[in-house]
Amino acid sequence: PNTFTRLNINAKKYNFNCNNTAISDTNKTLEFIEGAVSHVFTTVENQSTYNFNQKTIKVKSSTLCHENIPGTSIILKIDVEGQELNVLKGARDLFIQNRIKAVFIDGFTNPEIPEFLLNFNFSLMNAQSLESTFKNGCQLLAIKNWTNLETDSLTIESFPQKKEEVTYLLQTYGYNLEDADRSYPVNSKTSNLFTWHHKGPLKESIIQKVLHKWLKV
Repeated sequence: PNTFTRLNINAKKYNFNCNNTAISDTNKTLEFIEGAVSHVFTTVENQSTYNFNQKTIKVKSSTLCHENIPGTSIILKIDVEGQELNVLKGARDLFIQNRIKAVFIDGFTNPEIPEFLLNFNFSLMNAQSLESTFKNGCQLLAIKNWTNLETDSLTIESFPQKKEEVTYLLQTYGYNLEDADRSYPVNSKTSNLFTWHHKGPLKESIIQKVLHKWLKV
């Protein structure tokens, strides 16, 4: 509850919506137990030694499929202290509809999680190193394989620290890259990235026209 209060303040400040709902694989009531800090606030079934406070709270749960999430390019960030698989199962219809394009899981221990994502044609990697090797407990990044899917046409993104790894990853999925500030090929001085996919709905000529017009503004 305290975490949601802080989140709601940011929601009003940065103009996004937040819902105080427990996300699971069914619509039911879950019993949570408080912990030493907010990140160990979890269900009674997943309590640990950090949950020394025996105060419990009952919360109605829902599934992501029942939350009327708009759009066809959904990115999930999951940090739910042992409930990761439940959240994924509750989003099954979104996976079937190919609406989920990427999933970030902040640590997991259930071996069924990689299997679930692989069954929906996701590539898995360690989110910290971007290597294809991962193990239980690591931060997991899953990206949808784009074969036979409509791909996004344009993406403008500030470059993170791992520039070479991100560039390699985008090129692996067939994206074209340019320095967003200078309309040059990506180089060591690039700080903002402009990227598009050749299978996107816009023609190359239109993309170049939009890009160069934008750079002149």
